[in-house]
Amino acid sequence: MKKLLYLLVILILSLGCESEERQKQLAQEVVNAFISNILVDNYESMFEYYPSFRELNGNYWKYNSLELTSTIMKQDGSIEIFAKSRSNNQLFFKLIKIDGEFKIVNSKGLSAYYNSNLYKYCENIGCIALTDYDLEIAQVCEINKKDYNDLINSIKTRIEENTVLVNHTLSKSFGTVSGNITVKNRTRFTVPEYAYDIYVNFLNTSNEVLFSYEDGNSFRSIPANGISTLLVFKDAKNGYAQVDVELKILKTDFIEKIIAEHSEGTRCIYSDNL
Repeated sequence: MKKLLYLLVILILSLGCESEERQKQLAQEVVNAFISNILVDNYESMFEYYPSFRELNGNYWKYNSLELTSTIMKQDGSIEIFAKSRSNNQLFFKLIKIDGEFKIVNSKGLSAYYNSNLYKYCENIGCIALTDYDLEIAQVCEINKKDYNDLINSIKTRIEENTVLVNHTLSKSFGTVSGNITVKNRTRFTVPEYAYDIYVNFLNTSNEVLFSYEDGNSFRSIPANGISTLLVFKDAKNGYAQVDVELKILKTDFIEKIIAEHSEGTRCIYSDNL
């Protein structure tokens, strides 16, 4: 009798373990099915597996496949799944049973905003918490996108307006202008190579541009509060009264990175520290 009771207990326990494992398996199947459907933008199936995903602002990542690295059943019956992509992006899914079937109710790592420079800016100024998921992250980033872009343009303009001519050895001879131009970057931001063009403008007495020279040697960075010297050789049939320089930033990637790494703020308000 005792032996029979023991066997029954073992059987019940084993069935319970199988039940938990089966639920984990079903949850994993939902995640894999969702990822497969998101790849081809099959919205009907996507929203079937993840109903609130229809509320996501902005774009989302598509993955050919995911490695499900961990599946955990919580005490409340929900299941948390951790995954990573081939490019080692980390993802998270939370599922609960709705009408007897597992549905994704939260995720992190699907929104294209996640871990972007805009995301890091929002995180730095206190708009995003560790407990926020894709839907909240995307909403916050959408709200703060304009301020973020305005900050990028503000820093860009500041660099362009504060990169100035400090010296030159230009002279005109036999229909050409040649010599060296030295410019100084009077900001706290280093301008990396290939991110800018410098134009040397030759002006008349009314500060009107007569002709310009575009420097093609932007393969050198211009350090913060530092100088850069460039060689000018330009055909010039006409004379000129004075010389000025103009910096044009072509790529703002470095500015976005600066903002992502160094912006500060609290309660979703930027502290204007850059």
